[in-house]
Amino acid sequence: PPAAPSDPASVEHCTLAVDVGLGQVPDALCHSHFTGLTVKNAIADQIRRRCGARPSVDLDMPLLPLYLHLHRGEAWLYRSLG
Repeated sequence: PPAAPSDPASVEHCTLAVDVGLGQVPDALCHSHFTGLTVKNAIADQIRRRCGARPSVDLDMPLLPLYLHLHRGEAWLYRSLG
């Protein structure tokens, strides 16, 4: 994988968003908005830990659009190309 940018300013200009699709999931995960926020926060925290800055969220035109699909105890996280 490509190296993480070392300049925190470049990370600050990075934006991301997580869209969630739910299949059959436990009741605790039935709120896609909360699930998306939890995943987005985990990713943003990892980026901050590695790069020293946290990316912003842009729901309309993120530079890193992600799609999370949950179904029957499994999760798939994709970079959205659409």
